[in-house]
Amino acid sequence: MSCANGQHHASDEPRADRVAVPGRRRVRRQQSHLRRYHPDPTPTVTLSASPTTVSSGGKSLLTWSSTNATSCTASGAWSGAEATSGSQSTSALTANSSYTLTCAGAGGNAAQSATVTVNAPAVSNVLSVVVDGGPAGLAGPSVNTLYTTVTVCVPGSTTQCQTIDNVQVDTQSYGLRILASVLTISLPVVAASDGNSLVECTQFVDGYSWDRWRRRTCR
Repeated sequence: MSCANGQHHASDEPRADRVAVPGRRRVRRQQSHLRRYHPDPTPTVTLSASPTTVSSGGKSLLTWSSTNATSCTASGAWSGAEATSGSQSTSALTANSSYTLTCAGAGGNAAQSATVTVNAPAVSNVLSVVVDGGPAGLAGPSVNTLYTTVTVCVPGSTTQCQTIDNVQVDTQSYGLRILASVLTISLPVVAASDGNSLVECTQFVDGYSWDRWRRRTCR
């Protein structure tokens, strides 16, 4: 309805400010609710090792921290529940080791790893030698022959060892050949692919020599 010159006239156009839109208030309420929602923060974790390289038998210090986490779990070269921050020494290391720490919180999980490298112990490849007539009791005289002394051990053992003197150095040969009658320790026999003992027959100027292969470590 409109008024002009003091007269009232009816209008077919509805008034826009009085039109009700169903659901508008509910939509606004939902949008307002979404604006107030904040997701939980994602956890973070840092893990470091110091030093990162050690000699065989050495140790490293692991240090870690995390944010937005309520629990942490160790895996790899260590295991079990850990605090969300802290430090811990490794055990004596003889091989490369990788350490992983996974921390969890309301916003999810996060993981970090650290690796410690172990340097192999230095192995001396030098032996002293002597030139003499060889051990007593030789069938024939030995003149200007090169000899050395070696220590052989049962593989994996540092106590089951034997030092053997007067081992002839043959620059035209390979391997280590020891008379069975000289050995006082038992060395394991090397097995062939068919399960039988692996043997070798070697030709020398004065004849042949053969016997079973045995495993040993030298030092």
